[in-house]
Amino acid sequence: MSNSLIALLLPAIMLLQSPVTSSGIMPIRITSQSILIDSRVDRVVGLSIRELHQQTITESSRLMKNGNLDNFSLSYVYCLRGSARAHFKQYKRAVADLAKAIELNPKIEGQNRLYRISSDCCAAMGNYKDAVEAVTKSLEIEPSGLSLFKRAIYFVKLKKYEAGLKDLEQSKQFKDCPERDVAKLKLICLSKIPCKE
Repeated sequence: MSNSLIALLLPAIMLLQSPVTSSGIMPIRITSQSILIDSRVDRVVGLSIRELHQQTITESSRLMKNGNLDNFSLSYVYCLRGSARAHFKQYKRAVADLAKAIELNPKIEGQNRLYRISSDCCAAMGNYKDAVEAVTKSLEIEPSGLSLFKRAIYFVKLKKYEAGLKDLEQSKQFKDCPERDVAKLKLICLSKIPCKE
């Protein structure tokens, strides 16, 4: 991996590994990856999450313009830029970047997370059909109660109440199931499904 790619990945790695304080400042936790580029660390300390995402978009765009990255590295650059764009509510661009990351590297680590981010972006744009498709791909990779719950929400938005109800029932099997929210959405689904007599 090139030094500039490592420099781009370090803030994202740290972001994923570090908690965010109430002030929005991310405390830096030095990892084995950061030792490779400790000259970069002093530029990362004290950045807000917003600044970190903006830096990620800028740096990833610069790396893409250089054109000297292999598909493996480029896929991670698209992944990071897509995630940062989602943070800035650039949903259409985020979905495109995340799809490109998966296209370039179909075995990219954390692919289920990329699909979940993509589904959130689609839902934020009101495109619930694509949101269902993306979260379904995430579920195929790693089933979870939260993903089933999200898909149930999208089904309700599409007025597919029986499908939503089915996902709500399945979501209860997982530890990450938001039980109170499931119960509320289940009532909505049941009130919309016509009674069979």
